[in-house]
Parts: sequence; structure tokens; C-alpha cells
Amino acid sequence: MTSSSDGRGQGSGGILRRAWLPALCGLLLGGFMFTVISAREVSYETCAYLRINSGPVDQAVLGLPASDKPITNLIGETAEEIEQESTARAAVKLLDGRPYSDPADLLDATAAKPDLNSGLIGVCGKADTARQAQRVANGTARAYVLLNRKEQKANIRAARRELIRLQAARVALLKREGGSNVAIRDAVEKGKDQIERLTLAERINTDSVVVIKPADLPGGPAGIPAAAVGFIGFLLGAGIVFALTAVREQTDRNIRSRAELEQIAGLPILAAVRRRRTLKRRRPLEQLRRREAEPFRLLYARLCNATDAKDRKAIAIVAVGDSGTGSSVTWYLSATAAGAGARVLLLEADPDRPSSVDTPDGRPAGVTDVLAGTSQLEDVVFHVAADDRHAVDVLSPGERQGGPRLPDGPVLEALLDQTRAGYDHVFIDTAPVTDADAVPFVRQAEAAIVVFRRGGGDRDALREALTQIAVTGTPVLGLVAVGFAR
Repeated sequence: MTSSSDGRGQGSGGILRRAWLPALCGLLLGGFMFTVISAREVSYETCAYLRINSGPVDQAVLGLPASDKPITNLIGETAEEIEQESTARAAVKLLDGRPYSDPADLLDATAAKPDLNSGLIGVCGKADTARQAQRVANGTARAYVLLNRKEQKANIRAARRELIRLQAARVALLKREGGSNVAIRDAVEKGKDQIERLTLAERINTDSVVVIKPADLPGGPAGIPAAAVGFIGFLLGAGIVFALTAVREQTDRNIRSRAELEQIAGLPILAAVRRRRTLKRRRPLEQLRRREAEPFRLLYARLCNATDAKDRKAIAIVAVGDSGTGSSVTWYLSATAAGAGARVLLLEADPDRPSSVDTPDGRPAGVTDVLAGTSQLEDVVFHVAADDRHAVDVLSPGERQGGPRLPDGPVLEALLDQTRAGYDHVFIDTAPVTDADAVPFVRQAEAAIVVFRRGGGDRDALREALTQIAVTGTPVLGLVAVGFAR
């Protein structure tokens, strides 16, 4: 009777069928991000690389083999010096004010990026065009090298002047002592070597910072390309919506498609009424459009062409949750059968629901009266027009007598036996299957049809209804789906 599946597999299919929503959201977000990035001010960036060589200065000025200062400290200090206004002013002059004439603007467009692993310093320039970015990077790097060279020369000259002054003082002292002081004589000789070394360093002009790789012409704007940002936005938007849809499919207990309804119930759909407004009020068949009447014609045709149709005269129409929809389906099925020339009795078995034959003065006698023995079946049956030539016999529920007492099994069985003898079809419009009033009628019927309206119940309600029918032992022929687009 019931399927062990909870519809999750079909839910996954539902996700794929509704993939247009994640795709649309992804396109919208991706398009928005692409537009924003495309509208931003385009800039290009490239870097020239400097290398520090501290040995020549240390050897020339201090007379030492090499500096004891760590190279990492020198790299950090050099990077800070590059981002000084003095370097920017020198670069502006070197570049003839193109593309920046203000040192502050040039400082904003440059950055020193030290790399302690390689021992290099990247001097990066940014500008509106690739050529200008290359000029800024190379110009700034070159300006710093020239400034460093100028400062180095100044240091060498100052050291040389100081050594010459000290050398003159040593020579004078050595003369006063008659040239006999060995220590002074050695200091004089050492001073000569230092002066010669500084003179040579000044002439050969060995730079302590050199450009080892000029900036290349950048191949494209800085940052992530707009197309890539748009694609990322598409993936992000689609992913978020797809994830939310997946979560909803896993947590939402509603049934959203006919295929999902069939899978959860484990039963075929005998007919599908797409528009619920068709069932809002009971009308004669000629007032229905063809596409509105077709589901009921199909339902009746399937009932008549079943292999054991002759043995199933009394069929209970059971609604899940929404008894009003079940009542309308029962009416139109009965009207369709009557229009086909069959003798039809519509037995309304829910005393708490209005009857199609209620009058302003009250409810006429019906099922409860026949079961109580106060009325005869032929005396309480009403004829209601199915179309301009045929009618449906309707047996109203009657007034509930003696409180909520359920009809007696043998008495109800006798009533249905009587109706089977006089009619080709007996369609029983029961209360919702979870209502105790429905149980005796479903049990006495030869078969049942379940009516499920989208939004009128969820997966759990459908399973509960099928379980209740299974308890009665009455076979379920199939489903009537109401309000599902597909």
C-alpha cells in the first residue's frame, strides 16, 4: 500500500528540474559583480627588483671585510627609504612629471615589497596605462639607486676628508718624535691604505643597491579580471541558491509534483485536476470546459476498464486533509458516470459537511436515517442533474443522531448491498480518512480512491491516510492529484 521512500530521491530530481532558479540568481549576481568591476577605474601594476650589496661601502669606509649587520635589517630599512618623499621627488624629476608631477601622488602609486626569502626588494608602480606603470616602477627604482649612490659618495668623501685630517696629524706627530715611534709609523701606513681605498671606491663608484631586473610591461590590468569576477559571482550565486534549495528539499515536507506524489504513495495517479478552482463549486457537466471535464472522464474510463471493475461497485472517495476537494471530485466523477448512461448513487457519508441537497429549511433525511431505520432508501434519495439529460441520485448524510455514534457494521453492510443491487456505481463521499466516521464506509467499500490536493497535506499526512486505509483492508486503486502543474 505505502512506499518506504520518503520522496528524497524525487526531491533531488526536483532540485535539478528547478535548476533554472540557481542559474538565474548566479547570472544576476555574476552580472552585477562584472558590472561593478568593469566600472571601476582600471589600473596597471608592475615591479622592478633591487638587490642590496653592502660589502663595498663597508670595505671602503670602514675597512672591514663585510658588515656584521643582518641582510634582513638592510632590506627592511631600504624598503622604508624607498617610500620616502625624497625618493618620490627624485623620481618625479627623473620622469619629467609624467605621469605624476606631485611627489605625494607618486608615493601613493608606488610600493616597496621586500622579499626576505630571495633578498630582493620589489619597487612596484601603478598607473592608468601599462606603459606609465612601467615608467613609474623603473623611474622610482632608478631614482632610489641614484640617491643611494649620491649618499654613498658623500659618505666616502666625508670619510676621506676625515682620514686625510687624521693622517696629517699622525705625520706631524711622527716628525716631532723623529720617526722612531713604530706604532705611529704603522698608523700612518694604514691611513695611506685607507685613503687610497676610499679614493678608488669614489672613482669606481660601486653601488650598494642595484637594479637587477627592470619592470616589465604589464600584460593586463591589476587585480582579478572582470570576467573572472563575474564567473566567480555566477558560481557563488548559483551555489548559494542551490544549497538553499537542497536544504529546503530535505526539510520541506510538502509534496510539490505528481511524480513525487506517486513515489511517496507507491500508487498510480488515475487523474490530475490541474486547476483547483474547477472544484470550488459543483456544476453540471455542460458548464465545464473540455479540459476541465477531461480528468473526470479519464478517471471514470480507468475505473470502467479495470480488470475487476464489475466486482467493485461501491468505491470510497477518500480525501487527505481537505474533505471539500474530495467531495467535489466525488460529484464530478458521479456526474461523468451518469452522463455516460450509468445508474449512479452518490452516498454522502460525512454528517459534518454540507450536502449537495441541503435546503434553506434544513437537511433532508439521509444515510443516518436509513441506518437508524426511520427512513427507507428510496424515500430519501434525491435526483440532481448531471447534465441536461442525466441525473445523479444523491443520498445526503442526514442529521447526526445520538451523538457521534458510528454506524453499525451489519446495518451499513445491508445498506450498501441494497445500493449495489439498484445501481451500477455507488461512490461514497467519506469524511477525511483520519476521521472515525470514515472507517466503516471505507471498510465496507470494495475499493478506495485517494484525493490529494497540493497544499492540503504533506508527506506525513499522506502516509498516515494510506496507513488508515490499509488497516481497513480495502484496496486503494490510485490517486487523484489536485492542483499540481505537472
